[in-house]
Formats: sequence, C-alpha cells, structure tokens
Amino acid sequence: EQGGLPTNFATTDATGLYTLGNLKAGLPFYLKISKDDSYAPCYSAEMTYTANRVDPRDRAFTLFPSSRLGSGTGNWNVDAGKGIIRAYVRDRIDGYVGGAVVTATGVLQATYPVCYDDNCTPSLTVTKDKDGAGRYVIKNVLNGDTVTVTATKAGWTFNTRVYHTVAGGVSQGRLTGQGPVSLALTVNTRGPDWTSIQGALAQVVGFPAVSAVTGADGRATLTGLPPNTSIPFAISKEGYVNGYGLFSATGVSTWSVPLYTQADLNTWGVREGAGVIYGRAINNADSNNSTNAVGGVQVTCASDQGKAYEVVYLNDDYTVATGAAATLSNGRYLVLNVAPGDEVTVSARKEGWSFWSKTTIGYAGGVSHDYIYGNAGGASISMYVKDKNSAPIAGVTVRMAENPSLFATSDGNGKATLTNLPLDTPLTFEVMKTGYANTYSRHVTLTGNNSDWGTYYLFPGVNAVWGILEGKGAVTGWVKKEVDGSTLAGAQVTCVSVRGRKYAVAYLNNDLSIAAGAVATSSNGRFLILNVEPGDTVVATAQLTGWTFQPRAYTARANAVNQSNINGRQYKYQGTARLLHGMAPTNYLAYLRVDDPQAAIGSITVTGPGIASPISLTYDSQKQSWQNEGAIGFGAAPSLPLTYNLVITEQGVVTPLKQYFYVSGATGVRGDINGDGVVNLTDALLSLQAAMGNLPAGATVYTDADVDGDGRIGIPEALYILQSLSGLR
Repeated sequence: EQGGLPTNFATTDATGLYTLGNLKAGLPFYLKISKDDSYAPCYSAEMTYTANRVDPRDRAFTLFPSSRLGSGTGNWNVDAGKGIIRAYVRDRIDGYVGGAVVTATGVLQATYPVCYDDNCTPSLTVTKDKDGAGRYVIKNVLNGDTVTVTATKAGWTFNTRVYHTVAGGVSQGRLTGQGPVSLALTVNTRGPDWTSIQGALAQVVGFPAVSAVTGADGRATLTGLPPNTSIPFAISKEGYVNGYGLFSATGVSTWSVPLYTQADLNTWGVREGAGVIYGRAINNADSNNSTNAVGGVQVTCASDQGKAYEVVYLNDDYTVATGAAATLSNGRYLVLNVAPGDEVTVSARKEGWSFWSKTTIGYAGGVSHDYIYGNAGGASISMYVKDKNSAPIAGVTVRMAENPSLFATSDGNGKATLTNLPLDTPLTFEVMKTGYANTYSRHVTLTGNNSDWGTYYLFPGVNAVWGILEGKGAVTGWVKKEVDGSTLAGAQVTCVSVRGRKYAVAYLNNDLSIAAGAVATSSNGRFLILNVEPGDTVVATAQLTGWTFQPRAYTARANAVNQSNINGRQYKYQGTARLLHGMAPTNYLAYLRVDDPQAAIGSITVTGPGIASPISLTYDSQKQSWQNEGAIGFGAAPSLPLTYNLVITEQGVVTPLKQYFYVSGATGVRGDINGDGVVNLTDALLSLQAAMGNLPAGATVYTDADVDGDGRIGIPEALYILQSLSGLR
C-alpha cells in the first residue's frame, strides 16, 4: 500500500507481482508491503516517478519472518519498539559496490551507526566486495523517524535515500552510485576511409538510461560506469546491423567500433538469426592501431553452450581469406554463426607469444567486437595477496616455485604481476613474506595471460593457527559454485594421497578456527586438510548431492599451506570416466560414459585433455548410455587428474546443462582379461566363458580390462580382442 494512505493498495498475484496505481506524478511516496503477523512489514525508501514504471523482478522486496528482528543466533537483535534499515549499495548497472562508507542521519536522532553485515562485525568499516557484497544495515532506528542515507567512496558519486522507519518494520531500498569509469566510443564505417557515423545510439545493454548519441566526429561517451566490471554495450544506427562489445576497465577507455551492413554478413556467410564475432589479434606493447596487428595467430573458441563454431580470417578488404589457417598481417578474424546469448571464449596461440583470452556474447543478426591482446614471450599472470581479514598486503614475493627467478612483488593494493611464465608446463605459485607461513597454489598449467588469477590469503603460521604438526603442511580453500563464485554449504571434501596416506579433513568457522564436529562445509565453504607430508601430492575434490566438482592437485610443503578453490557444477546425469591402457604399451584412452536410461538427452559435447576440438558422445540404446568409444587418446600416460567438461542438451531444451567428469587414476590394459600383460586368444576365451557364466575353476578375471566402461567382462570384450588380433581395430 502507499505509505500513509492505506486506501491506495494492491495485492500480489501468485508470482509476487503487484501493480499499484493512483500515485501522484512528481511527488515523493513510499510503499508498505505486509501480509500477516508472521511477517515483519517492509517499507521502501522514498520514490518519485513522473511516468508509469515497471521494475525488473530482480528488484523485488523481501518479506522476512517477524522473528528475525528478535534476539538469538541468526536473528538481527533489534530492540523492541524499533526498526531496521537493511539494503545494498549498487552501481548504475546493478552490480554491488564494495568499499563504500554509508552514513545515516535522522530527524529524531542525529546519527545512526551503520553495520556492513547482519552481525555488525566490528572489523567491517566499509561495504564488502564479496560474500554479501554492498550490504549495509542500520539497526534500532526510532519509530516514526525520517532517516536520510547516502554513501561515499573515492571517485564515486551516490544518490541519497530517505526512509520512514516504523517499529518492527524492515526498510529496504538500494543506494545507487556512479563509478569513475567512462567508455569513449568512436563509431565508424568499416573500410579504407573509416568515415565517422553521426547519430548512432550507444548504450549499456539492458540499461537504456545509460546511453549517448554520436556527434559529427562519430564520438559518444558513456559515463559513470563501475571499474573492473564486464559491461555489454550496443551501437545501433538505421542502415547498419547492431554492433556489440564487452567492456571492462579501471579508468577512461576508448574504443573504435566499425559498423557493418547486412551485405557484409551475407558475404561472410552468417545465417539469419545468428551472430558473428569480429576481432583482431593485437600486440599489447604497441598502441598504434596502424602497426599493432599480429599475423600468424591461430584463433580458437569455446562455446558456453557446447557448440562448435567456424573461425575464419579476413583479407584487408574484409573478405574471407580462403584457406587461411591463421591471421594475416592485419590480425583480423571472425567467429561465424554464433547462437544468440551464447558466451564464447576466444583464445589465441602463436609460437613465442602469449595472449589473454576474451569472452564475448553472441547477438542475433549482430556483430560482436572484441580484440585479443598478446605479448611476445611467456604468460603474464596478475593476482592479489591479502591477510586473513581481507586487507591487502604489500611487499609480498610471488614467484614460480620451479623457477624462483620468475617473481614479482605485491604493491599497496596487494597486486602482483608475474611475466614470461612458461606455457603448457605444470607449475606452482609460491607466495612469501616474513611473518607469514609460505603459501602455495594448486598445480597450474597456463595456456595464456590472465589479469585476475585470484586472491591468496596469508596466515601468521599454520602450526599456531590450526595446530599443524611441525614439519607437516596443510591444504585449505573454498568449495564454490563455478557459475558465480559463491560458496557452497554441505559439501564433504575428500582427498587421495599419491603416497597412499590418510589425511584428516576439517571445516572452518568464519573466524578460521576449526569447526568441532563438522562433517561438511558451512555457508562459508571453507575446508582444511591437516598434517600433509611434505612432498606428497594430494588430489582433493568434494561431494554434494546433485553436484560434480573439479578436482585440484596440490604438492605439500613443510610448515606451509596450499590454497585453491574447488569449483562445482550442478548435475543431472551420472556415469563414469576412466583412463584405459590401450593395446600398445604406450597407448592410453580416456573413456567417458553418461547414463541416460530415459533417452532424455539430445546431445553431449565434450572438451578437455586429449581433445583438440569439441567431440560428441554417441548414444548406445542397448546400454542406455552415451559414450566416446576411442575418441580421446594419448600417446603416453597423461598427468592426472584429467578433467572433462560436458555440455548436455536435453531434447527440446535450448539451455544446456554443464557437468564435470574427471579421471583420478589409470586402470588395466583393455582386453587383458587375465592380467598377464598380453592380450591374446586366451583373453578372448575367458571373455566368452565369463559371458556364459562358465569360467574355469580358479580363473582370475580383471574387470578393469573391460573395453566399454561397464565394469563387466563378456561378449564385447571377446569381439574387441578378436578384431584387434585380426587387424580390424
């Protein structure tokens, strides 16, 4: 209902949607949302509209149980007869803003203290940038007070919100800030003259209010954008197909965007309803657009929807260079017929160079622009170092453990950038500073540059903090959702030691103490593997119903800690993943099987080790499963664990499911049924006898020698052996 005017009200429908009319244009008002006494009433901040408005569903109000305002664990501990303001600080494109200081002044009370989480943790003095990002809480506001709230942060400007507070009520309504970043766009026609285009509309996708129109010089500037945030923008002009880009920067950034015509898309072979990605391979050390293109670059792409797209290269006149296997001297490439909404990660390789991968979104009938930057030499990796309270640490040495001459020192923001790191080589990052225990990464294999590798946290000493025995090591980290990086509760972490040792797994409280008796992660997702022998390699993963997790491998050091996330994906289908010895001693095959007894799956594509480009699994109706018979091979034993990414599209469902499959160990030689190291007619005979249930007394049959991953020995194994021996395989 309209605050103070209960006769003007509406009732929500089954989806929670309401429509409230009869509001005075241009005059401030606020809303009261209530249901019954079991819910605390919710009050909005003041709003002023001059026209009808439809708010998106992600701006919904939340009703909380009345008990949440009371005392006790998990409640807000609001005094009787008082209320609470609980809201977020966000930017113009709906991202949460960390590092903001919120102030609150009232009419009945001059000022109110502001908290930055529900527990009013004293060490939190600004909004957080993760795990409850942007949250602020003002408790014990007086009944009937009018409270004005705003925020400050260097380089930002924020609006002001006014709340009318009520005893037992929860006031909600975001603060919105404009960031310090501007995107300056120059829009041109493509071609040798690069004629400027006037009157083109530039805007942030989904936020039409953040827009500008190009002038006679073809320039437009989108202002007030948040830093370090991926922001999709669009350029439109009658007579041209829409152009799109994905922008992220720390300050003012300038883009030159050519617009293309439908004739260009027809020439390239772009199908109706599909999109195209246009890009250039660029030398990051050269800012001159006339000279910074890199030729001889092989471009590949990975679809978030598991689709396979064609990559082509362009001549100087923008026609497709027939037969070209890499960029020409102009550095131009296209990814053709991209599905709308698909997020495509474009990567590049050239001997002696390292490139940053870029992710771009496909748009129907549009051209998405994104460039891939690289540098001569090895990979460049940037990371951050913080203490256990998330404060940045300067002066930390970060280096490649296997080659200490490759190092960097963290700056005042805790940022360190290592350069010239080797590609396609297993390595470990070592993070060191006097007064802290040395910290090591998981096993890492780099394929390109990365400007945001992540954050490492340093601890005063693992022996004192967690009771790790002298001379032993520890492994710690978070179990997280891959899709958004949020932590997962209820996950049980398991580990396998290469040396066959058994290590205890513990779970941590928010203050990093060990949670006594805990058998799974709490909402913070944190785990700890204790007293790992130095030099032992531990492969850790997690288990949670409905989820699959990517395993992580760590090599422990004495009195040190290894650190990494274990990322998970929700799954729907089960199966097996194994590494099989082939017929030749040096031949290995990765075998995947996905069970599908209801034949609900339409297709499965797989990427991962041993796969040059995505492969498809095939359905075996007799076994009611999808398989990749012989499609993933290795000439020598690969490093374990192997992680495969499966994209599963169900019949009639456009949005795919994504699952991890991983192999943590190798099994026996395919077809070597008796385990004597030789595949021969004896093994074929044993297979037939096993199929008939007539094995000789005392005969030993090794089920890990099966050839189709079902864990059984029978006719398929006999047929496989006979075909192999006769040269038919």
